[in-house]
Amino acid sequence: MSFGISYLGVKIAEFMTRYQDIKIQLTLEDRFVDPIDEGYDLIIRIGSLPKSPSLVTHHITSFPRVICAAPSYLKTKGIPTTPNELTNHSCLHYGYLATGSQWQLIREEKEYRVSIDGVFCSNNGEVLRDIAVKGLGIVMLPTFIVKGELERGELQIILPDYHAPELTLGVIYPVNRHLSTKIKLFTQFIKECFS
Repeated sequence: MSFGISYLGVKIAEFMTRYQDIKIQLTLEDRFVDPIDEGYDLIIRIGSLPKSPSLVTHHITSFPRVICAAPSYLKTKGIPTTPNELTNHSCLHYGYLATGSQWQLIREEKEYRVSIDGVFCSNNGEVLRDIAVKGLGIVMLPTFIVKGELERGELQIILPDYHAPELTLGVIYPVNRHLSTKIKLFTQFIKECFS
């Protein structure tokens, strides 16, 4: 939902201006949606892209994620210097994370999995960001959600030598819609906008 609200609406308006005969119904969800079972023509997904003979997938781009916290939190609780130190901190947890209550971090091709103490859990990145800005814990979010807060100093990156696997932005649609002109046009447009 975060990406849809912040970036997709304005781009869809641009697409509709270009192709005025195409009708669009936009549904924003923070859960995995099955385009076949739920009858969607096309899905824009941030997360892993499925491998299925009944679906066509297009990788558009990837988004880095950062671990960050408010300076007020770090001043009070200290700055973790290793992933294992996160277990002693209040972490703000994204509810639909594929790894559950574990954060996966990578440094120099070595993987670290840390079980976090989720003092707050939400299925929305903006809510997690806002809670973090108030100094209530450490959060791991895509840069497109925390960019402004990082630039203003409301949040600061911690563990900069470690990174979480990037999130993939992709387009998914049922294979039987592969030849649809509207699907081709919209997929190409999304590639132009975000790749």
